[in-house]
Parts: sequence; structure tokens; C-alpha cells
Amino acid sequence: MTTPTFLCRSLVCLLCVEASQALSFKPNCTLPPPGTNYVSAPNTRSTLTILWSNLSTILLCTWSIQHLNVPAMRPDTDSALEKMKRSILDFRIKVKWMLLTILVPEYLVGKAFGERLAAKAGVKAMFALVSERVTWEEVHAYMANMGYFVLQIDNDTKAQFKDEVANILGALTLSNSEKMNMLRFAQPYWALNNTQWSMIVGTQADLDFAGLPEVSSEQLQKLDKGGTLVKVLALSQITYLIVQLVARKVADLPSTQLEIATLAFSALSFATYFLYWNRPQGIETIHIIKARENPISQFRSGQGELPSTDDMERLAALGPTYSWLSDHRAKTYGYDGFGPAPIPNDAIHLAGSLPLHDFSHVTGSNDEAFAMAFGTMVGGMLFGGLHYLA
Repeated sequence: MTTPTFLCRSLVCLLCVEASQALSFKPNCTLPPPGTNYVSAPNTRSTLTILWSNLSTILLCTWSIQHLNVPAMRPDTDSALEKMKRSILDFRIKVKWMLLTILVPEYLVGKAFGERLAAKAGVKAMFALVSERVTWEEVHAYMANMGYFVLQIDNDTKAQFKDEVANILGALTLSNSEKMNMLRFAQPYWALNNTQWSMIVGTQADLDFAGLPEVSSEQLQKLDKGGTLVKVLALSQITYLIVQLVARKVADLPSTQLEIATLAFSALSFATYFLYWNRPQGIETIHIIKARENPISQFRSGQGELPSTDDMERLAALGPTYSWLSDHRAKTYGYDGFGPAPIPNDAIHLAGSLPLHDFSHVTGSNDEAFAMAFGTMVGGMLFGGLHYLA
């Protein structure tokens, strides 16, 4: 049974009663005597109380838990209409991911698991390159994979890159993901993930071209709009629901199907919050790194010439891969826009250093895809298992 169907049936079962029973029940509580300082709640649970308590928890589990990537940077505007359009667009993206979480809640667990392993692998790969020269921690890897660190190309070099990109796209057979990554190189800004930054740093004899940003983990954590307090409050409400249902089971009291569904959402949200604990939330700005004439092979050749075709192919291949709306995105990434083409929220980053090499014949060398599939499977087992247990 699908999640939305189960929720609908749960609501129907909760609101409908058998024909032999009364259609409504109103508790008859007397007024407390004058001077009373504390009045306990009646020993009954109202329909609206159950509805509000559970639906608000599901909303909390599907809205506040979203950890979206950095959105597209838009030019400044004084138009109230344009600002309203942008607000609606941002709100629409959040609603889309909330609905997706309601329909496929286990996917978010798999996504969080894959991103966590990719961030840890990214730190390990970068540490082998820069070691003591630049601080690169887990939060840096997360921010890179979110599209926070952006390489800016000057206008003259951008025109050369645009021509080179057109030649490569016309001469090579590329996957959809590689085409979209290649189209980024025709833009003045490159939002590169952790693996792409590792390649650029690995080809440089000198990091003075801007290389990795000197941004401390404390500075990056201050950009987090989620905050530990919000996460603790959310986890507290989820924990309260779990304890309440366990206590009702111990006391041999009935629970509604809606409460069981909410319990399943809460359990997956608990796991997702745990996996996303170190990932910043609500980042809506970028850190621009200005490159010299050629950010890839300038120091390799010493002549500042354009990257070779092999360099650009490899950089595109190391970029994120996409699972949804790929054809649509491939058409929209060709603009000479004002900001970087953002890394989509469904992106899967290449993380070949994950401890999953025995499964390379399944993952196609993309270990994070396997990690995401594994996490989704475990989340589905937990979500369905709680319904089965009930």
C-alpha cells in the first residue's frame, strides 16, 4: 500500500465510526471551583487533538527536515513583482521536496546516508592533497557538494571556454550528466563539487591561484539556518510521540492508524536528522573564488593555455550525476546567466573512495549511488516494518 493511500485510509477510519455508534461525543466537564490554580486535561482524546498532533508532526518531519542545496543566485531587483515571483519559486521547491518526502519518505534516508559518506570520503581525498596547507573538514565537503564554493572565470577566458565547450559537445558522445556538467563550463561561474575541487587542486603546483578557500569550519557553521536548537526541538517532539505510543501499548490502550503512520514518519525523520547532523541547512549564499586565466592547466603548462579536451572531459565526468528531469535541466543550463547553475538537490556525487569497491560492478564506480540505494532500502524496511509491527 502506498503512503498517500494509507494516510487517506487512516483519516477515513479516524473520522468515520460504525453505524451503531454515536456520530459525535462531547465530554461533559464541570467548571473548576474558584481559586483553582491548576486544571488537568480531561481523560479523553478528541478527534481534532489526534489530527492536529499527528499532522503537525508529519509536517515537521517533512518540511523542517529538508536540507536543500544552494539555490540559483539571481541579480538584484527593485521590482516587487519579481521579488514575489522569486519567493513563490523558492517556496515551490520546498513544497515539492516536502511532498516527495511524504510520498517516498525512505528516499530521504538514503539520500542523507549517501551524502554523509560522500562528505567523509571527500575530506579524506582532499586531505591527501592539501594536508597541512589548507583546512578541509566535513562541513567544507558538504558545502562544496551543495554548490557553495564557486569558481569565477573572467569574461575573456569565458568566451574561449564557451567555444571549447561547443566543440567538445559536438565531437564527443557524452551522457546527460556529463553534458550538463560541460554546459557549466560555458558560464562565468562554476559551482564545483568536492571531487571536482580535488581534481583542480591535484593538478596545481601552487594553490595561490585561489585554490581552496581559507574559510574556517566555524564560519561555515554560522551560515547554518537550521541550528542545533531547531533540530533538538524537532527530535524532542518526535521522541515524545514515540514514548507516548509505547506507553499506550504497555497500558493496553488503542492507537489510531494515523498515529502508527506518524510513528513511521518520525522514525525515518529521526534517522535522517542523525545522518544530516553535521550538514548545514538553509544556505542561500555562495563563496566566490576568482581564478586566473586558466584554473586547470595554467600551472601544469606554465603558459596559461586552455585546458585540454581530456582535462575538461575528466572534470565533467567527476561532476554530479542526476536522476530526475535531466533532459529539462540540460536545456536550461545553457544560459549565460548571472550566477552559477546550481547543483540540483537530487545530484549524486562521484565518491570513488567509499569503502564499497567490491560492488563496483553494481554501482558503475559511483559508490554514493549504491550507498543511497542501500540507505533507501533500509529506510523502506523501517517504514514498512513499523506498520507491520503495529
